[in-house]
Amino acid sequence: MASFKDGKNRDWIVSVDVATIKAVRARLSIDNQPVDLTQIANKDGVLLDRLAKDVCFLVDLLWVLCEEQAPGKNVDEIEFARGLVGDGIDSASGALLEAMIDFFPRERRELLGAMWAKSQEVETLIMDQAKQDVAEMAPTEIAKRIMEQSPGS
Repeated sequence: MASFKDGKNRDWIVSVDVATIKAVRARLSIDNQPVDLTQIANKDGVLLDRLAKDVCFLVDLLWVLCEEQAPGKNVDEIEFARGLVGDGIDSASGALLEAMIDFFPRERRELLGAMWAKSQEVETLIMDQAKQDVAEMAPTEIAKRIMEQSPGS
């Protein structure tokens, strides 16, 4: 079973089944369309992309999946969100993916795993390039650009 530890050292179990898929459909939307977790492995990748890029959406989704555990931890939605920082976000993302993969039959599991691996590969390339770009920036050039953009310059 997939689980993660949040930034406040609380353990959460992430489980995806038909009941949680229905709960997510009822409570979350993208572009005014209900979020359908069964569509995570679709070719368009909209849901997977949103999960990778929008941490608030990720936390909202995780709350729907973990909410039943909250009373036993004396945690409400806001306190849950406050616990998802730093490495807790990565841990929660991994647990969500593991739970999603476990839900699907083998063929879809393989597709979802391949899509996630590709997404991570692309994200790593983007981050590596961004780090390189920052490392190559000259502080005087950055200061000059800021000064040029400042009002009254």
